[in-house]
Amino acid sequence: MSISGGGWGLDGRLYLTGHDLPELYVVAIPMGGGVLDHIETLRIEAEGQAIDWDGTQPGMLYGITRRTREIVAMKIPTLLDQ
Repeated sequence: MSISGGGWGLDGRLYLTGHDLPELYVVAIPMGGGVLDHIETLRIEAEGQAIDWDGTQPGMLYGITRRTREIVAMKIPTLLDQ
């Protein structure tokens, strides 16, 4: 019901995580109205929480895994990759 982390991708989409599921929600700003457009849900290696894009490597996203206390690097397909 709430978002834990998020960041804008170079493709202009907003990438969001929840608190527990290993999912990344890709949304876009609609042409009109107040509701974001859900584009897709991607499986990721981290269980939500904080994420951050690597400014030096397009498509590289970092997240955390609470149970092992590790930082996970993930290559995420974006609109620019397609």
